[in-house]
Amino acid sequence: MRSKAHIEQESLKNLQALIEINLDSAAGFKTASDETEVSRHKTLLRDQAIERERFAHELQDELRRLGDVAETDGSWKASVHRWWMDARNTLSSDERDLYAEMERGEEAILKKYQETVKDVQGWPVHAVVQRQLEAIKAGHDRIQDLRRAAD
Repeated sequence: MRSKAHIEQESLKNLQALIEINLDSAAGFKTASDETEVSRHKTLLRDQAIERERFAHELQDELRRLGDVAETDGSWKASVHRWWMDARNTLSSDERDLYAEMERGEEAILKKYQETVKDVQGWPVHAVVQRQLEAIKAGHDRIQDLRRAAD
């Protein structure tokens, strides 16, 4: 059986991972926004970058309130990096391909949020993670709708 301290440490690591994934995602969305010439893509990508930066800052503030040192750099998982590389390569390609790559990345982020929101149940940070999870779901659904419309 795991101790309370061990469980809390794992939950803090998951919160750190959310910060990293949001920083990576923001950088990826920003890069993609800078590289696309399609104005509606540029706006969507830029807005997602801004949202993810805000999410990372909110989580950093919450971790500081919990007495932990918050991540300030990205590098969550290689899968997120590969997703952004693939998305970047599709920017000049088919619109459906771009949305499919974005949807795939959003699914990975959504999964991490769903795991973490369970871990921090009962913690003061739970409301922040839950609110961000809902926004991530809405963003995923928007991208999914765009992909379906492009099919």
